[in-house]
Amino acid sequence: MTEVIATIGGKRDERAEERRFLVPSDDYDVGRFGFVIDETKHVAYDGPSSFASGRGRTS
Repeated sequence: MTEVIATIGGKRDERAEERRFLVPSDDYDVGRFGFVIDETKHVAYDGPSSFASGRGRTS
């Protein structure tokens, strides 16, 4: 599984709401416009993070 951070519309400014998802590594293929989360296939994730740090994250 690959942990990804997503924002609606791919916006990357400090006001964009971030959500984390677990995506099967075989599905994770970043194309020309990034990677699109499909909430019917990709699970929202709120557990421990593999990211060392990041804005807006408290865990």
